[in-house]
Amino acid sequence: MINNNALLTLDVNLQLDIQKETIIKNGLQLSLSRIQFKLLFYLVCNKKVPISSEELIQYAWGTNEYITKDELYVYICRLRKRIEDDFKNPKLLLSIRRVGYMYYPPQFVELNSKI
Repeated sequence: MINNNALLTLDVNLQLDIQKETIIKNGLQLSLSRIQFKLLFYLVCNKKVPISSEELIQYAWGTNEYITKDELYVYICRLRKRIEDDFKNPKLLLSIRRVGYMYYPPQFVELNSKI
């Protein structure tokens, strides 16, 4: 279980502030939309596990919204622009063909994290 006050290290220069629902990249605090935070949080909580697009949509929007995979893709792209050093060649938020997406932490995070 992740502590709501936790500051999770996602990469060398990237942290996720659970309480403030923001990221800290290169020492700068950057805001995330509520949906971006929910998507990132869910992927981080399920690291190295491919999550289907349908499951991500269900988690982030619930059952009352009709969201397409294309709309999810737009949110993931915007999220990658916030967290990846090179969003066109993502290393943290990976697309898994015919499945969905996965958070893949760098090796040093695996050794030092309680995620």
